[in-house]
Amino acid sequence: MALAANALTTLARAPEEVTGLTAAGTSLGERLIAVASDAIEHYCGRSFAKLSRTERYRPPRGTELVVNVRPVDSSVDVTGTLDGVALGDIVVDDPDAGVLYLAGGWGGASYELAYPGSVSGHPIPGSARRVLAVTYTAGFILPKDESAGPPAVVRTLPQDIEQACIDTVASLFRRRGIDQAAAAFDTGNELIGRGVGGVLPGPVRAMLAPFRSRVI
Repeated sequence: MALAANALTTLARAPEEVTGLTAAGTSLGERLIAVASDAIEHYCGRSFAKLSRTERYRPPRGTELVVNVRPVDSSVDVTGTLDGVALGDIVVDDPDAGVLYLAGGWGGASYELAYPGSVSGHPIPGSARRVLAVTYTAGFILPKDESAGPPAVVRTLPQDIEQACIDTVASLFRRRGIDQAAAAFDTGNELIGRGVGGVLPGPVRAMLAPFRSRVI
């Protein structure tokens, strides 16, 4: 198998810090990197590879929308529809924070439900359906996609995220072949290997905390 499309480190980098990984074979290294990368993306609630994506949101009130993946590539047009109707010019207001601006607002209040029994029909903030679809390009250039060129392609993935992947690979490599349920019972430690929280060591989760996303 080859490295997964979302691999957050490479077979050249991971073995530098994971003793014995190279000797264990390429396929094992690729599989562990894939498991670690999937777990990190699931934990953070986002993908990291730079690509074009279409996501659905509840239209917010006001003129700003914060998208789920960042940094947003401001050199690529952002398009959107509200309940199937094309929107006007969408501006990338803050690429690093993922803030998009739409003059005139996103129309959130018009799609919100009214308070039960409300005579005036006062809307409930945040109750709109996900009728807003936005297409944008965002994310990082992964280490595996770096190239001397021409043209040169430079990785932009933060070192913290790649290190989190390497540390997770190291943890998985050390634990291979161990009955994790029995190990957790015997030591009183957190159950390993069940769910994302089990795949990712505690220090890795702390390292990833600034990169977690929240979809409105």
